[in-house]
Formats: sequence, structure tokens, C-alpha cells
Amino acid sequence: MKIVTWNVYKDNKTLELAAQKVKDVDADIVCLQEVPEDQVDLFTQHYPYYASALEAWTERKSGDETRIFNLILSKHELTNIIVEDISLGTIYSTTKYTMFSSEFISALFTHEGVDYQICNAHLRCVAPPSIRIKQLDQIIKLLDDSREQIICGDLNTFSWPLINLLVWKRYKYTFRELMTNGRKLFAEIFSHHDLQNPHIGAWTWKYFPVQYDYILVDRDVTVTGAYKDRKLAGSDHFMLIADLHMKNS
Repeated sequence: MKIVTWNVYKDNKTLELAAQKVKDVDADIVCLQEVPEDQVDLFTQHYPYYASALEAWTERKSGDETRIFNLILSKHELTNIIVEDISLGTIYSTTKYTMFSSEFISALFTHEGVDYQICNAHLRCVAPPSIRIKQLDQIIKLLDDSREQIICGDLNTFSWPLINLLVWKRYKYTFRELMTNGRKLFAEIFSHHDLQNPHIGAWTWKYFPVQYDYILVDRDVTVTGAYKDRKLAGSDHFMLIADLHMKNS
């Protein structure tokens, strides 16, 4: 079973190329982040099943709302779709935006007799690491332990002391958070919940050697391949791909 996650980038100027790239990969399940509202059909037309969740923010000067979507595209029927607000009721102003909201999405599907829960999340970028950890905790509480878990998305785990010094004021870090290593903290959470990160250490963002994007799977799922596609197709993130099967199948 092939799984894909990709932040296609909301300001992507070549979304038609990105949509063709998704079609060509021909994965069983595709999780996308930052799909512009008026371009959702570009991606959903190639899959018989899909589910969506909204992310939105308001521009400070114009008051205009930007609306983008997280999508789960699937060859397999999706059931028990859950869309949950993970905004945490917080507002983090920046020089450009005043209000942020975001939703997490999950669904159930069956492949070769095995039941899975697929999850797609885009955690907050313009916020301190404590907010992303709270968002992840909120997501984990929604997981169905009776299913094999696959969690995909852009988790924005960029926190690292040197980077923190550059963004702490804009992103409202506390003094204590200046020394936070977000990737290490998230790795500890993954391990605690028996989730493996097949792309550990991968460089998934165009501009800096850090892993933002993840395909996390239960430890009893065998990963037969984990790689990234280096053709950005207008995005600022690399597409991640994982080939999975159950150990007992």
C-alpha cells in the first residue's frame, strides 16, 4: 500500500503540474495540505473518495480571509470521517495576519482485510512549539486504538535553539522555549505512542534542512520503502512517499 503526504503550498503557481504529479504517483492514500479553496477539484477528480478540512486566516490590512484545505484522497472507501477544530481558541498576530483557525481530519478505511485510521494534520507555524504539542495531543486523543494508525501531515517541527533566536519574538515564544528542540520533543511523543517515523532525518522543506513533514505509522506495520520526491512542482515542500504492509499479511 502506497501512502503520500505533501504540502502543495498555497501560493503554488503551477498547481496543475502538482495535481498531475499526484495523479502520476498513483498512491492508495494521499494527504495534502494547503490546497487553495478554488483548486480543490484539481486534486479530488482523480480519486473516487476524499475528505477535506479547512484552514483559514484573516489578513490584517484588508480583512480578507484566506481559505485552504487539507485533503485525504483515497482509492478505498472512507468511513467515519472526523473533522476536528485544533485551533485551541488561540490568536497569534503577525505583521500580515490576525486570526488563524485550523482543522484536523481523520477517516477509516480497509485495505486487504486490515482496518486503518488515516489522519491528516497541518500544525501551526506562526506559534510557539507548546501550541503544536498541544495540537498533537488533541489529535492523539482522537485516535482509534482498534485500528492501525497512519498519521500524515506538515507538523512544522522546526524548533531548534538557533532558529528559535530568529523567530521567538514574532512567534511569541516564552523565554523557556528558546532552548526547545521541537523535533526531539515530537520524537519522544511518537515513541510513547508506538509510532514510527520512516523518514526520520529527511530534509522536507525547500529552504532549510529540517523535517517538517511526516508519515507516521504503527510499529506493527512494516515499511518496505520510505523516500521523497525531489521535484517540487511549485511547492516549497518535498513530497514524502511510504510503502506499507502488515507484518502478518
